[in-house]
Amino acid sequence: MLALCATATKAAPAPITFTGPSGELSVVLEVKSGELKYQLKRGGSTLIEPSHLGFVYVDRDSLSGLKSVRTVAETSGTRKIYPGYAYSGLDVPYKEAVVEAIRNTGEAVQITFRIGDSGLAWRQAMPAQGQNRRISFDRAEWCLPSGVTLWTQDGGAGWGPCEGIFSAAPAEKLHGTRSGPVTVEYGDKRGYLLISESGNMDLGFAGVKYVIDGPRIRSTFAFDLTGFEPNGDAKWSPWRTVIAAKDLTELTTNGWIDSLAAEPDKKLFPAGGKDSWIKPGRAAWSWWDSGDVSYDAQKRYTDMAAEFGFENNLIDEGWEHWSTPSSDKWQNIKSLVEYGKAKGVSQWVWKRWSEINDSRDDWKQMGDFMDKVKEAGVVGMKIDFMDSNSQSRLRFYDAAMRKTAERHLMVNFHGANIPSGESITYPNQLSREGIFGLEQTGWTAIPFTHYAALPFTRCATGPADFTPGYFGHREDKLDGSTWSLQLATGIIYTSPALHWVSRPQDMQEAFPEGSLQRQVIKAIPSVWDETQYLPMSKIGGLVVVARRRGDTWFVAGLNGGPEAQATVKTTFLGKGKYEGVVITDAAKHDAWDVHATFAQKDSTHLFRVQPGGGFVMMLKPAN
Repeated sequence: MLALCATATKAAPAPITFTGPSGELSVVLEVKSGELKYQLKRGGSTLIEPSHLGFVYVDRDSLSGLKSVRTVAETSGTRKIYPGYAYSGLDVPYKEAVVEAIRNTGEAVQITFRIGDSGLAWRQAMPAQGQNRRISFDRAEWCLPSGVTLWTQDGGAGWGPCEGIFSAAPAEKLHGTRSGPVTVEYGDKRGYLLISESGNMDLGFAGVKYVIDGPRIRSTFAFDLTGFEPNGDAKWSPWRTVIAAKDLTELTTNGWIDSLAAEPDKKLFPAGGKDSWIKPGRAAWSWWDSGDVSYDAQKRYTDMAAEFGFENNLIDEGWEHWSTPSSDKWQNIKSLVEYGKAKGVSQWVWKRWSEINDSRDDWKQMGDFMDKVKEAGVVGMKIDFMDSNSQSRLRFYDAAMRKTAERHLMVNFHGANIPSGESITYPNQLSREGIFGLEQTGWTAIPFTHYAALPFTRCATGPADFTPGYFGHREDKLDGSTWSLQLATGIIYTSPALHWVSRPQDMQEAFPEGSLQRQVIKAIPSVWDETQYLPMSKIGGLVVVARRRGDTWFVAGLNGGPEAQATVKTTFLGKGKYEGVVITDAAKHDAWDVHATFAQKDSTHLFRVQPGGGFVMMLKPAN
C-alpha cells in the first residue's frame, strides 16, 4: 500500500466526488438529514442511487447524527494479483480516499473508499479499544434505478451454504433474503453490476447475505442476527464491494474483488503465492459418479489420473474407515501416496469440518490432524460441510487456511460460502464450492439457464469448484445436457483445483486412446492466462468464451436458452496458422461429433448449439 498523502481537512457539507483512474466511474458522498449516503455513476448515468452505509453498534448508529464529511487522505496505486483466470498476473489500478464523517457530538468516523475502472468498495474503521465494538447490524444498501433485472440464487439458499439456483427477475418482483452475489443487468449501455464483499478473513466478522426489497438491496448478518464483536485487533471492516462492468468480459475478469484482499503473509508465503508447493491442477474424483471410495477404487482412479495427465486424485469421505489393506488409516494413505508418486499423481484427502473444530490451544486438534496428513505425504485437503458464513464459522476458515499454509498443504472448501478474496491472502486455498454444482444432479435438476448464469454470478466472485464433466450414459445425471456442455463447463468455470467426476470406464469410452477428444481433455488446464467472452454471450442464454493458456486457445460454449447458432470469429488469435480439434453436440446427449480443424486470425467458425448443449474448439500454433 502506498503511503497516504495528507490533504485538506476543512469540513465540507457540500457533496464530495471521487473518480476512478480512467475517470469513467465516480462516487458521490453527501450528508443528508444527518446521514451519510453514497451514489455511484458512470459518466452521466446513475448505477446506484443515493444509499446508506455504516454499522449500527449496540449503543449507537455510527453514521447518523452527522453534520459533515471531509476528506483526510487520498492515494492511488496498482495491485498485482494472480487469480485463476489470469494466473500469469493481472494489474488492477485504483484510487483511494479516506474520509471522516463528523457526528454532531464531534466524534469522527473514518471510511475508506476505493474506486477502480471496474468497481467501488468501502470499509469502515473499527472503534478504538475501550469503545463498544459490538455490531448489531449493517446499514449498507444498494438502491438501484427502476427497471433493472436481478440475477439471484433461489430463496431456499438464502439461509444455506450458498448453493442455490440462479435465475432472473425484475427487481420490483423480488423480495426476501438471498445468498450472494447479486448480479444486476441494466439492459442498456450501463452494463452490469455485481454486489458482494471482499477481504472477510482474520477480522472476526460475520459474513453477509442480502435482503432484497425490490430495487433496494441491503446487507444482513443472517447467521448473527443478535450481533457480534469483531476481533480486538481488527482495525477495519471487510470491504463492501460492487463490480461495475460495461460488458461480460469486464464483469468476469476485472480482478476487483481479489484486488481488495490483504496481501499474503510473507512468513507463510515467501514467494507471495507463487511458492513452489502451491500447485494448481486437475484431479480424478470417485465419490460423485461411482460412490466407491474404497482403497482399491482409489488405485483405479489414480491410474486414470495418470492416464489422462491429471496431477491429483481426491480421496473423499470414507477413507478413515478402511480396514484393508491395513487397520492403520495413515499407513493406507501413505501406501496410496507412494502408489501415486510412481505414476506422477499426488493425493488429496477429505475431512468433515466439525471433526477438527476445537479452537482450544490455537486449534491444536486441527493442527495435529494436519500434521498426520502432511506426514503421510498428502498435498492437500478438501474440508466440507461448513454450510454457514457466521462469525464462528469464518473463524474456522481462518484457522484452516492458516494451519494448512503452515504445513504447506493446499485446501479446497466444500459446503462453503462464496469467496471474498481468500485465494489472494491465502494462495494455498485453491478453490471452494459455494455453488450449485454438478453433484446436485444426484437429487435435483440443474436448469440450463443456471449453467449459463454461473459465469456472470457466482464464478465472477472467485474460484468455483463446480466438479464438472459427466461422460457416462445415465440420463438422470446428464439431465438433458450433452457431453459437449459437460466438457465446456470444465473450461468456462474457473477452478485451480479442477475435479473431473466421471468413472475410468466412462472416461475411456468417451475419450478413447489416440482420439482427438482425448487430446483436448488432457490439454485443458486448471488456470488460464487470458479470458474473453465473445459478443454473442448473454447471461442465462448462449455463453461463448475464448481462453488461453500459453500459446493454446480454447473456445467453449454452452447454451442455456433455445437452439442457437454461435458465429465465432477468431480475432483473439496471433499471427500464423493454428490447428486443433472441434467437439460439438451429436444427435444423442451421450455422444459427440469430433473433427480436426484449422484456423487463423479472423477466421469464422459456425456452431449450432441445442438447448443444454455446448461445443469446444482447441487451437494451437501449427507445426
